[in-house]
Amino acid sequence: MAVYNHISDKVYSAGNGLTVNLHVYLNKTFNDRTTSFYNEYAYYSSQFHDEAITIKRDYTYNISFDINIDDKKESVTVRIQDMINLENAINNAAEWYGGKIKNLYVTNNGKLMLHNKQEPIIISNLSGDRYIKFEPSVYCKDDIYKPGLRVYINEVYTDILLEKFMGLLYIMSKIDIYNCAMTLVNSLQIPLGTNLTKIDNSYDIEANEMNGKITAGRQISGKKKSFFDIV
Repeated sequence: MAVYNHISDKVYSAGNGLTVNLHVYLNKTFNDRTTSFYNEYAYYSSQFHDEAITIKRDYTYNISFDINIDDKKESVTVRIQDMINLENAINNAAEWYGGKIKNLYVTNNGKLMLHNKQEPIIISNLSGDRYIKFEPSVYCKDDIYKPGLRVYINEVYTDILLEKFMGLLYIMSKIDIYNCAMTLVNSLQIPLGTNLTKIDNSYDIEANEMNGKITAGRQISGKKKSFFDIV
């Protein structure tokens, strides 16, 4: 039976082959054993004097920058711990276009040219020892020259329009990756009762010892204090 394992949403298309995508990975494999992101645990609750069920979800998520243009393809994963560096880099790159840099562009014979070159901004130590690099550029298409941004993923690059970069700046300043990932997971609408495990978890008050075992039956003892009640 097929297993749902990966959900992906395109968050932003910056043009010229550059996209930002959100990824959610649902299952984990350890020692050749795959565990689901969604599990239910049934136990006796002394609080409710009845069977209770705890739902536990465990999934991972990140975003990626992807270039796919002509014969050039490259991708880099941006993990949660990389997000601050990414946001700072994008904000710093935006300052190139805010008027602080004099003569960033000049016009020569009717063509826009990059005049005052700037030091590239690099986000290093990304997953797989990859990097993203930003530098000002001139976007050229059909003999039309406009201010742009060159985006590198390792050695592969693409130029995007300045207005598209402003869209990227907005998206990265507003995105809440956790809530986006949770929305994707919730879209699966997992039926209640999926991956249900019955637990007989007893607590010996005098010895202060926990003893738990998984039971195959559907009946749970009604006289033992549950581990879930304790925590």
